[in-house]
Amino acid sequence: MSIEVRNLVKHYTPGVPAVRGVSFTVETGEMVGLLGPSGSGKTTLLRMIAGLEPQTAGEIYIHGRLVDPLPPQRRGVGVVFQNYALFPHMTVFENIAFGLRVQRMRRAEIRERVAELLRLVRLSGFEDRYPSQLSGGQAQRVALARALAPKPSVLLLDEPFAAIDTKVRKELREWVRRVHEEVGITSIFVTHDQDEAFEVADRVMVFHDGELLQFGTPQQILESPATPFVATFVGDVNEIERQVVGGAVSLGPIRLSAHPFQDGARVRVVIRPTDVVVAPPDGPPVGPRARIRRKIAKGPVHAVQVELQDGLVLRAFVPREAQWALHPGAPVSVWIKDYQTFPA
Repeated sequence: MSIEVRNLVKHYTPGVPAVRGVSFTVETGEMVGLLGPSGSGKTTLLRMIAGLEPQTAGEIYIHGRLVDPLPPQRRGVGVVFQNYALFPHMTVFENIAFGLRVQRMRRAEIRERVAELLRLVRLSGFEDRYPSQLSGGQAQRVALARALAPKPSVLLLDEPFAAIDTKVRKELREWVRRVHEEVGITSIFVTHDQDEAFEVADRVMVFHDGELLQFGTPQQILESPATPFVATFVGDVNEIERQVVGGAVSLGPIRLSAHPFQDGARVRVVIRPTDVVVAPPDGPPVGPRARIRRKIAKGPVHAVQVELQDGLVLRAFVPREAQWALHPGAPVSVWIKDYQTFPA
């Protein structure tokens, strides 16, 4: 393993933990996304691994070595910040070479290493430009090259795409994944964007209120969320609170098993729009009657609101090639193929 974190705790204010006893391991060569809302402790965790923030308790190991006593420059960690943190008075070449000069590398070796990195980040010929002459995407690629220059064993990226417009952001996500595969470096990146996390990362940590709630592949997190927060934070969901009666919960004419909850318990039912099957009124599948309330084009699917007979509205995704009527007011049949229940 490349990174092991054991019972990490951080208090900025006594008795108020920003990070609450977090433990995990990241395997060598793996790219992990640290996903969560703003203020959940993601960046604090990353900064503690980098040595930029002291922990209150717990231990951090990198390649089996305890790094808690070591300063950032001796941890073998490269860091890329959200705001690039390039030196404005230095050229691209000088920015990338900065860490190599601190290491007292010979000039010829520095030139060779910088040229190699510029090729890697597709910026050959930009050596003499200053940060003010670069686009946001170019500046972030220079920041990545600078972090990789000393050949760190671990790369940490804090919201690396947040300051970049949507189109360039998508291109950079694909490019960073490609660079990661070429270099093979163990990486952790912080993001609040679930699409970003699922597209780039091998595994994803979902973080909330200083706690690590779930750590798994994007598919595991989407299909088997560990907590109500994970279920509702990740992906689109229908969320309904109901009481268990006769071992089931009722969504209008639809009854769903509430096992293992007992009668009288309040539960939260979470249903993804992809699991709400909408069919013509005569099926198949044949389910309770409903009507289309609204339809919105959403890429390859129609996002529709279907209203059940008791007035409950569910969101569903229907393939755009569906040939039958989906206009508001049209009758349909509804069937739920999967769902999850949590304590309310």
